[in-house]
Parts: sequence; structure tokens; C-alpha cells
Amino acid sequence: MSCATPSAPISRPIPGCPPRASAAPTNSATCFGDAGITRIFTSELRRTIETAKPLADDKHLTPVVVPGADGQTLAARIAASGARDRVLVVGHSDTVPALLRALGVDTPIAIGEKDYDNLFIVVPQKDGRPVLLRLRY
Repeated sequence: MSCATPSAPISRPIPGCPPRASAAPTNSATCFGDAGITRIFTSELRRTIETAKPLADDKHLTPVVVPGADGQTLAARIAASGARDRVLVVGHSDTVPALLRALGVDTPIAIGEKDYDNLFIVVPQKDGRPVLLRLRY
């Protein structure tokens, strides 16, 4: 999931964010509650932490904070997840494309600064590149 508010302080609603983006923190439990998420990663920015919070609270998970600029470390932590883990990463328009590349996705990805509704699902494959699904919510 990607939200492009790189350094804006958080409050509800979020000043300068479209209403859809401001509503995202209250919707993560609804959107992903039945997805079987077992691990959550966020950047260090409050926007991503608050976006993940409703789902984390609902599922009794503790999100792991990884600095947004450290895509390689995040990719390694995701790769170290168990075969049955389902991982949610709440990121940013300027960090998600690099993370996808680090996960082996070779499709070029561009996310606009005002695109708040991207959902990328990366499905690892035993042989070859992972399958990427790009959805909008």
C-alpha cells in the first residue's frame, strides 16, 4: 500500500491530503482485516504508522518500523518471513518502486505524489520472478 505524504505532520483530517488519503488510517482494518496479514512494516513517518495502526490493533500485531530510504533492509526482512506469512508494507510514492525492484519485480513502477490508492501484491514464485498485481482501492 502506498501513501505519498512524505513528511506532512499527521492529524485527522490530514491538511493538504485529499479526503481519500485522510481517511486511509481509519480504513486499514476494514480493507485488510480478512487478508490474513501476519506482519506489518511501516516507514518511520507518522503517516504510515497511523495508516497501519487500525489493522495492527485489530490483529494484535506490532508494526516494524524500517526507515523508508532503507529498501534493501526491508526487502531482506520481507524475504526472511515465513512461507505462510502475509506481509503488509505501508510506504510512500518515492520508496515503494525501489522496494518492488528489491523484491525482484522487473516491471517499471511509477507512483504519482498524489496517488494514495495503490495496492501492490507481490506473490513470490519458486521458479522465476514474482507475480505483481497492481490494484487501486
